[in-house]
Amino acid sequence: MNQTEALYEFYKLKPKYRGVEATESMLLTNCPRPVNMNNLLATATRISDRLAVSGDYTRAYVAFFTAHPDVQDCEATRDILDRAHNGDDITADSLEELFQVPSVRSMLPESTKHQEQRVEQRERQRLINEITQGKETYGAFDGRYGNVRWYPSSHLADETDERIAEIHRIVMEQRRIAGMSGAERRKEAQQATTKTVELVINPATGVEYTAAELKRLNRSEYRRILCTSSGQVKPEVAARITQILKGQV
Repeated sequence: MNQTEALYEFYKLKPKYRGVEATESMLLTNCPRPVNMNNLLATATRISDRLAVSGDYTRAYVAFFTAHPDVQDCEATRDILDRAHNGDDITADSLEELFQVPSVRSMLPESTKHQEQRVEQRERQRLINEITQGKETYGAFDGRYGNVRWYPSSHLADETDERIAEIHRIVMEQRRIAGMSGAERRKEAQQATTKTVELVINPATGVEYTAAELKRLNRSEYRRILCTSSGQVKPEVAARITQILKGQV
């Protein structure tokens, strides 16, 4: 393999350096003899901080990652797409064409933000499923009228995550109480009258959360203080949080 052939094979694997004369000159100057693909790759790794990347290559990937925020912007993604070009020039259009190939797309790492969004969506759907139990309507006791009112499950699709969490807390607590015997309800009511008010302590300050601090909590932080390890809402904590948010001492 002569020098020209070695460079051609090298650029197939490292197209970000193609077309940059200063980079090629530095590679050849620092590459051990004989000049072959393996020696070029080793040299590029050794002096990577001194090598300039093609402007066209950089612009193509900027456009690609801007169009696809669900793909992780990292070297692993670039390596997969670079190799898939098999030596062809990398442009925004060529990257987009490869992205439409299912076998290539399936190999691309998912962005952290997109992973978090999928986790949040699964949690949102879990709450909705527990509220509706797969039915077209769900019931919740309305203290203003003293009876159970029925709501179309379809409206949950338009509610915020925070509102769904609130509805879930109310509905699940009402179902828990409805499933208790009269004796169990009387016992819980009696315990509630003698129990010291549950404090909701902020570990960062060592004192109880303020309303403003509670409102700044994200969903996972909120669930950590509101629910048991098995996911059940702690009624006394829920009651205290409500008091704090309403400004009650």
